[in-house]
Amino acid sequence: MKSYKFSFIFLLTSPILSASPLTDPVNFERLSQAVGFDQPFAKKSADLTASPKVALPLVNPHNLEAQINQAIIEQQWQHLPILLQHYQQQSHYDTTLVHYALGAFYYSQQRYPEAIQHYQAVLNQDPTLAYPRFDLGVMLYENQQYKQAIEQLTMAKANLAPAMQDLAERYLAKMEKEQGWQPDFIVQYVRTDNVNNASSSSVVNINGRQLVKDKDSLPQSAEGFRYGIGISKSHNLTSSHYLNTSLHYNGVYYWDNQDYSEQSLRFSLGYQYRNAKMSLGITPFVEQNWLGNLRYSKQFGVTLHSYRYLNSKWVVSARLNHSQKRYQDHLTASRYDGFQNSASLALRWQATRSWQFFASIDANRDQTKEKASSSHKFGGELGIIYRWKSWGTEFRSSYAKRHFEGEHYLYGYKRTDKEYRANWSLWNEKWAWKGLMPKLNFSYMKIHSNMPDFYSRKNGEWFLTVEKRL
Repeated sequence: MKSYKFSFIFLLTSPILSASPLTDPVNFERLSQAVGFDQPFAKKSADLTASPKVALPLVNPHNLEAQINQAIIEQQWQHLPILLQHYQQQSHYDTTLVHYALGAFYYSQQRYPEAIQHYQAVLNQDPTLAYPRFDLGVMLYENQQYKQAIEQLTMAKANLAPAMQDLAERYLAKMEKEQGWQPDFIVQYVRTDNVNNASSSSVVNINGRQLVKDKDSLPQSAEGFRYGIGISKSHNLTSSHYLNTSLHYNGVYYWDNQDYSEQSLRFSLGYQYRNAKMSLGITPFVEQNWLGNLRYSKQFGVTLHSYRYLNSKWVVSARLNHSQKRYQDHLTASRYDGFQNSASLALRWQATRSWQFFASIDANRDQTKEKASSSHKFGGELGIIYRWKSWGTEFRSSYAKRHFEGEHYLYGYKRTDKEYRANWSLWNEKWAWKGLMPKLNFSYMKIHSNMPDFYSRKNGEWFLTVEKRL
């Protein structure tokens, strides 16, 4: 939300009073991609050559090793536990085979730590086994342990068949690319009839008296484009530990109303623990913002973020953020310097291959030097993503209620806002050209305030975006 100075026409001959201009700080909303084009949801097995399932014969104590091997080859995982139980009751059994079978069994259930442990036991007993070492490298890759995966695949590659060497090279190249610098950018045309987020009311009623707004205090139109460009890198230090860094520059440029153009430069450097099932990270950041061509504000703080796959269809994520705000202008700083705490909890459901649903609840605490501008806000969001053939669409809507903590200095009571937002996007894979994906978007925002002449407003925009993620 952003709002700017109001100025008023002062008429001495009517019950219209002058007032000090109201200035709400600009909130520099970060430009982000709402819909990813791949939409990966859960990790899939790397095995692309699964054999058809066939029934196994009854347990025969004289050929248990053959049956165990057959169960592994044909992925008859439900038979392995009983086969291994009988096999380990024999006076002499091959511990390498047991570890190998258990590793394969746990891998089929995506229980990566147990699978990795058993495959490492196999290689401890016989380091010359190239194919189990390759399998171990794939498991480590899927469990996000890239450094160890690279070591194992590199060691195994020389002793593999040519086709498997090629596959190992593809895994190695993929990990190198994923840990390299990742550029991204986005650009969109935008036209708005309310660039200053002002109320359309031409007068302000305060206790039976009126303030008349001049034309600069009414909604203004603007035309231009939003943009964003950045680079990021995620480097696996060891095991599941990562170092993440990013630098992003983004903003909006209005060629016919440049006073409202915005720019932001943001740098972050953080730590992340992640594996195939979950992620937990902490990311400090610093950001500088410009309004027009002048420095406007800066922010610095830290974000805690996490997600966890509950199963192949459900994932839950959470985020906590603390940021300190400092404004360049002395008067603005004396009122609005402070901090903001926010928290969100989201749940995503991959109902089918084509349908994905998501929901979140959010809370925000904004503490400023001026108590009347301090607030707390609670809300939620619902959304849906649908794909069919080459088409994709996303719709999301949200509602929040914001309570201010101090009495407004003009109205004499506390301000309360209800915020409604909706966003819709449409894209087609056939529209893509050289990695550039255009999308058609519509965004709607409405704020209903108990001080409507100042703070109630609405705005709807159609716009086109072009995005690229490498």
